[in-house]
Amino acid sequence: MRRATRDSESVNPNQGETAPESRRYARKAFNHPLEFELTDGRRRPGVCTNISLGGLHVDTAEPAPFDASVIIFVQLPGIEGITALPGIVRWTRPDSMGVQLGLLGARVTNAIVRLLTES
Repeated sequence: MRRATRDSESVNPNQGETAPESRRYARKAFNHPLEFELTDGRRRPGVCTNISLGGLHVDTAEPAPFDASVIIFVQLPGIEGITALPGIVRWTRPDSMGVQLGLLGARVTNAIVRLLTES
């Protein structure tokens, strides 16, 4: 079992070894309110604390269950109105969850890339 640390390394808690982080996409802090919806259609509040092309971290009092399909509703820079992002919950904690994003269109991908490259 490996878990990420703040300095982009993974730690094996059983052996104390470190290895380079193996994330596919760079992530960026993005403290932004959002809503998410499961198949029941009820929207729940959350805050995106970091984002990448591959997914996002959501702080929420009501995390969705592991492997649940969700739609994330968030305002992205350069896109007017709220954007709906499809995703799958890949991990949960009592107060947060990690969502892997599904297929994104060119406009949404471009907005996330711009966000990631802003200083």
